[in-house]
Amino acid sequence: MIIYSTTDKDLNTLAINEDNFLIKIRLMELRHLALNSSNSLFIFEFINTFPEFATAIRTGFADFNSMDLKFCALLKLGFSTVEIASITNSSMRAAESRKYRIRKRLGLETPSDLYEFMETLGQDTVHIRSSVNVA
Repeated sequence: MIIYSTTDKDLNTLAINEDNFLIKIRLMELRHLALNSSNSLFIFEFINTFPEFATAIRTGFADFNSMDLKFCALLKLGFSTVEIASITNSSMRAAESRKYRIRKRLGLETPSDLYEFMETLGQDTVHIRSSVNVA
C-alpha cells in the first residue's frame, strides 16, 4: 500500500526550487565577499562560480585588465555605480568613467545595455559550490 506518492513533476519542482535557493545563497556570499574581503579572494570565488563569464571576458576582450574583470563581476552581481565606487575605493566619477569606457569597448549604446550584457554573458551555468563561510 502506497501512503504517499511523489510525481516526477513534484520532484522537478523541488529540485528547481532547491537550485534557485542555492544560487541565491551563493550570490549573497559573493556580494558579501565583494564588500568585505580582499580583491583576490573575491575574484577567485567569482571565477569559481561563473567560469564561463570569466572565460568570455578574458578571451573576447583581451585588453581587459584585472580591475576591468572585477568591475564587470560587480556589474554582473547587480551592484550600483555608487556601491562599486565604495567597493573599489574610488570616486563616483572614476567608477562612472570606468563603466563608460567598458561600455564603449564592448560597443554598447546605453548604460542599461551594459547591465543586460553582463547579466547574459556566460549565463549558461552557475557553479553553486560554496567554500566560503558567511557570518
